[in-house]
This record gives sequence, C-alpha cells and structure tokens, in this order.
Amino acid sequence: MEEFTGSYNYWIVALSIFIASFAAYSALDLTSRVIHSTGWKRRIWLYVGSFVMSLGIWSMHFVGMVAFQMDMPMIYDQWLMILSFAAAYIGSFIAFFTINLKSRLNNRRLITAGLFMGASISAMHYIGMAAMEGMTISYDYALFSLSILVAVIASMTALKMFCELALMEASPKLFLYKMLSAVLMGIAISGMHYIGMNAASFSGEMDHVHTGGIDLTTTAIIVSAFIVMIQCFFVVGAFTDRQLASQSALLSDNEHRYQSLLDHSIDAIFTTDLHGNFTKMNKSGSKLIGIPEYKWKNVSLASVFSGEEMDHVSYQFRKVVSEEKPSSFDSIIHSKDQAVHLNTTLIPMYLGSELEGIHGIVRDISAQVEAEEEIHAIAYTDQLTGLPNRRYFVNKIEKTLAVADGKTVLFFLDLNRFKMINDSLGHSVGDLLLKGSAKRLQECLGETAVLARLGGDEFTILLPVVEHDGYPTQVAESIIKAFDKPIHVLGHSLYTSLSIGIAVAPEDGITSDELMKHADIAMYTAKSRSKSNYAYYHASLSLKTETMLKLEQELKQGIANDEFFLVYQPQISCVQRNIVGVEALVRWKTQSGTIKNPGDFIPLSEETGLIIPLGEAILDMACSQAKKWEQAGTPIQISVNLSPKQFQSDDIVDYVAATLHRYNLSPTLLELEVTESMTMDHMDRSIDILNKFRDLGVSLSIDDFGTGHSSLSYLKEFPIQRLKIDRSFIKDIHSDAKTEKITSAIIAMGRHLNLSITAEGAETAEQVSYLEDHHCSDIQGFYFSKPLSPEEIEANYFMNKKNSSVSS
Repeated sequence: MEEFTGSYNYWIVALSIFIASFAAYSALDLTSRVIHSTGWKRRIWLYVGSFVMSLGIWSMHFVGMVAFQMDMPMIYDQWLMILSFAAAYIGSFIAFFTINLKSRLNNRRLITAGLFMGASISAMHYIGMAAMEGMTISYDYALFSLSILVAVIASMTALKMFCELALMEASPKLFLYKMLSAVLMGIAISGMHYIGMNAASFSGEMDHVHTGGIDLTTTAIIVSAFIVMIQCFFVVGAFTDRQLASQSALLSDNEHRYQSLLDHSIDAIFTTDLHGNFTKMNKSGSKLIGIPEYKWKNVSLASVFSGEEMDHVSYQFRKVVSEEKPSSFDSIIHSKDQAVHLNTTLIPMYLGSELEGIHGIVRDISAQVEAEEEIHAIAYTDQLTGLPNRRYFVNKIEKTLAVADGKTVLFFLDLNRFKMINDSLGHSVGDLLLKGSAKRLQECLGETAVLARLGGDEFTILLPVVEHDGYPTQVAESIIKAFDKPIHVLGHSLYTSLSIGIAVAPEDGITSDELMKHADIAMYTAKSRSKSNYAYYHASLSLKTETMLKLEQELKQGIANDEFFLVYQPQISCVQRNIVGVEALVRWKTQSGTIKNPGDFIPLSEETGLIIPLGEAILDMACSQAKKWEQAGTPIQISVNLSPKQFQSDDIVDYVAATLHRYNLSPTLLELEVTESMTMDHMDRSIDILNKFRDLGVSLSIDDFGTGHSSLSYLKEFPIQRLKIDRSFIKDIHSDAKTEKITSAIIAMGRHLNLSITAEGAETAEQVSYLEDHHCSDIQGFYFSKPLSPEEIEANYFMNKKNSSVSS
C-alpha cells in the first residue's frame, strides 16, 4: 500500500467557504422566519431552515473534498454520502428546534443546540470521509478532537448570533451584522472541515480500480451552482414571506386599529348599503339608539328616524348617493323617551372605483345644543324676571319693522318709587318687586305683545299688531290701572306706579334706536307731569331734550373751566343787628358772560349727577373764602347747602374732612345745611352721617324747615344746631293766620330745644319786626341784603367792626 498526498485548488477552497457563508446567511434568514411565524408556517420554516443549513454544510464538505486533489481519482460510496447529509439535516433540525422554542433562549438550550449542531457537522464530515472508496484513512487524534471542538464552539456562537439578530428590527445595520455573522459561521464550518482533512492520512493501491461510484471532479462547479440556486430560492421565499407577513401584519394592525376606533369611539360609526339599510354599527351607536349590535344587520333608516326627521335624513342620504359627496347635517331622534340631538356626517364608501355603500359618523350634540340654548338664554333673557332683555328686544324691533305693513308701537316704562323701596327695604325686596311688576305687566298684554326688561326699573313693550288707533292708549291705561293695587312682597304691601312713554312707527322713527330714544323722551315727559301717567312722543319733545343735552354739555365744561363762583347772603342777629354768618350761594358765569342763577342749572345737575363735582367745587370755594376771612382777622361762619346726592354719597364725610384739612380751617367756621326730605329716606344712615359731621366739629342746620317730612322725633335724634324757616312761611306771615301760628310755633319749639332759628326770605320791616318780637335768632333776606360778593361783604360788614350794627 502506498501513502497518498494531495494539494488544494484554492479557487475551489474559496468557493467552499463562500458556500458555507451563504448557507449560514440563508439559515440565519430562515431562522428569523421560524421565530416570527406561528402554526403550520412555523413548522414549514423549521424544516426548510434545517434543510438549507444541512445542504449548505454538506455542499461545503462536498466542494471542499473536490478542492483536495490527489494522484488517484476520488470515488465515493453514494449511500454513505446520503447518510452524511442525513446526519447534517437531523443535527440542524434538532438545533433549530431547540433554539426556536417559545421561551427565551437560555444557556442550557444554547449548549444543547450547539452540541447537536457541532455533532451533526462532525458526523457529516467524517461519514463523508469514510465514503471515499479504495482508501485507507488514519487520523491524528489531536487534530481530530480539535475539529469537533471547533464545530461545537462555532455552532454555539452562530446559533446565539442567529437568535439575537432575528429579534432585531430590519435596518441596513442589521443586514451588515447578518453578513458578518454568516461569514464567521462559514469560516468556522470551513475551518472544521479543513482541520479534519489535515488530521487525516490517506493510503491505498494505485492499481485498485472501482466502478459504480461518483466522479465529482467534473461536476463540482455545477453542483455548487445548483446548491447556491436552491439556497437563493429559499432566501427569496423567506424574503417574500417576510414581505407578505409584514403586509399582513400591517393589514391586521390597521384592522385592529379600525376595530379599536369603532369599539372605543364616543361617536356612533356605521355603514349602510346604497338602499339605506345598516350593515354595521359600533357599540356607541348601539348604546345611543338602543338597538343591540347583533341586530343592526339590515335595519333601515326608517327604524331610527320618523316623520319630518326621516324626510330630512332621506333627502341627505339620497343626495350623498347621487352626488357622491360627503354631507353633514343635524337631526333629532327619540331614544328612551327623550329627544336626542345628533350631528350626522355621511361619506361615500368605494370599493375600487365603484360606490359600494355609505359610511356614517353620528355625534350626540344634545349637551352642546343645551349649552347653546343656555347661552342664548343668558344672552337674550333677563336673569331676574325671565323676560327678554335689551339685546333680544332690539333684534325683535328690527325684525318687526322689516316686515311691518302698518303701525308698530313701542312703550318705554319706568317704575316709580322703585329706588326708594329698594334702598329702604333691601335688594331682595326690590328684586321681588321687579318680578311681581313683570308678571303684572304680562297680564295686561295680548299674545302678540313683547315685554322686555332693559335693566333696573325700566321695561319696554312692543306692539307689533295695532288693532286700531286707540289701542295703544287702552293698553297704557290698563297698565296704569293695574298698578293701582299693591304688590305684596315678603309681608309688605308695596304701592308703585308707572310712567309710560309711547312712540309709534313709522311716524316717530323707522329704526329701533329712533323708536327707543323717542319713547324714552316721552316717558320723561310723562314722569314730569305726574308719577302715574303716559305720554305720546312728538317732535317738540326732541327739541326740548336736545336743549337739555346741550345745557348738560355746557354744565360739564363750566365745572371743568371753573366758571362757577359764590356770592354770600348775610345772616343778621335779631338782638344785636350785626352779621353772624353768611350763606354761600352759587352762580354760573357762562363763556358768553351771562350770569345764571341756581334754578337754571341745579335741577339738571341733580338729574345728571353733575351735582357731585359741582357740590365739591362749592364746598372748596366756601372753605377757601372762610380761611381768607379768618386770616384777615374777621372770621365768620359760612353755611353751605348739601344736595341729596352729595349727602347720599359714601365719601361725603371724608371729603368734608379732607377739605377742612387742606385749608387748615377751623370746623366751627363751616355750617352744612341739609333738608328734611334727604334725611328721611334712610334714618339710621342719616343719623350716622350727621354724627360724624359733628365729630368733625362742623355745625349742622335743617334747611327749608316745615316744607318736608317734618317730625318732632328727628329733631330729638339729629345732632343739629339750627332750624331755617322756609321763606314761604315768612312771605305769608301777615296775610295768613295759620301761617303766622305755625311760624311762631316753630320759633318757640326751637327755643325750647335750644336750637338757633334763622328766618329766610324776610323782605319787609313788618316781617322783621314780627320775627324780632317772637325772639327769632337770625334773619336772612333782602330786607337786610341781597347776596353779595366777598369784596362787598368785606366793605359793608368788616371795614368798621366797631360800628357793625346793621340797618335796612
């Protein structure tokens, strides 16, 4: 026997390594399909992956043997070759099965799989070596053992990498990792083969000829190409399956998302055929309408909607089908005995280019509708009385005028005495009075009339239909008569009345602004006549109103430009006939140079509220003048009248204190005059304010005593020092016995109460003599002096104080 030696064809060696690497990549790719598949597909890919891996290992061995060239032809036993392939397949299958169990790969399973894979590679190699006929092979056991160890370690490493990479997301980096892993596995498999070949020694007879075997030298390249083609086929199959699986997963995800959308949507979502029969409805829709999900098949629109709503929905449905355009609309259904407001969107649903059905989305907008109605109520309803408010009323006037073909009448009503009742009895009583008044007004009106509350104690009425010319007068008189009876509120029987202004369209205006303005003007005319009256508007009223507005503007400018000044009327002692004080009286010198008396502007200033800044200016000028006279050594007390609005203001005491402080004026030099009427509305508050004035050191007097709510009780309660008898009593003192007796009684009462008594309006010697005889304290009137400027006061009364007695 001869010992044979051989050499390697390195091109074929490189081909064997490529086949091993490509087989490893194919197996790696197929392994991922095993991990990501389930059921029968998982088993198929397990068989295919094992086949491709074993085929790659076997083909590498086959090509590697061809690469080893000896002097004699190499003939193989075909049954042992088949057995070697079977060993490779069984080991690969067991290894792949072990690593692809559902549970996470652990070291125990990895070692088991690696041992089986390494054993299968080794078995395949050495059975293939044994298949060589006419050859005696002996082995170097160190290299023999090393080859098996390399096979096991390489298998474990490759299987671990296969599992880790199969779980990664697809990316260019993953492809690179797969390539590197496949090359490593290919080198490991090839390394085991060539270590095993190096461990073998071959011997035999050169003249021993065998027949019937396989001569692989001429077919190595063809077999290699065929093996690669098979592996490519499976790789392409795995890629295709991956794409299909990805698309299937995407479709499945989309289906799950869509189903999740249907199941969890708060809106009703449905589909119908082109005849309006439901084919599907989600849970929200079933709950909303009250029909279980499984019963929606072939339910028609008529089963959900009825009457006019069905006609409306059917029209919208036919419109979507015919025009093939989406449509959105609102509708109402009755579910569980209550109306449900719906917003429905219908969308054409296509299969390819053909209209297949209608997709619908329905939202319950009942809460939104209710909120809108509440907002509308807030925007257009008076919250206290429930009547329409100004915004609603103005819109109603405009709409009525736009379509009116006859007369339209507007009433403007003001509730008399409301402020007094509201202030004295409290806002809760005032609110109930307004509600009661609204109810009583409503009872006086017909069905077509519109009653509204503009705010405060102002109401308006619109008569869109006027039955005859005298109809507005009848309505006004019936309203006034209705308020002759008291309104009972919380135990109070409250009497009030109405002042009504009436404007008629189109004579008095053709817009809401014109009518309301003119009715308001007429209302103030009615109020000026009496506290329970009505008046129709006419053009002359506007002229008067425009005059008043012009005067109001001039009054504002006059206050701002310091056009007001004070004159002072002396108060003369009845005992010593000397000056004991002066009363400050305001005058207005306009820009034209005209001097206006208080009667020309005080009523308007009271009405407009300008009396507050005007009163502050008067108090400021009086204190300034008092300080000048004090510094000149001729101190004298100045009396200043407070208006009702001034007295009722919250900061009147603080303002008086601040003014005294600003001029460093002794409070004894200031006397404040209030009327009986202004102190009677809020007795407790009035007493509190007067006491605060006395705490400042200011003197107090009651002006025009005897003309208001005269009461002996308040003379006891109020901290006053003086009574001023109204000029109306002094005027008739000698012509009316009752007046004379009242005057003497006032003087006597004042003296007994230790109050100073000042008589206003004394113009004759007889009046002065009478007052002196009845021991009146002081006299103020034209008998002694008209109102004078500060310079005239100084010249007439202060220049010669030693001879200061006064004569007429």
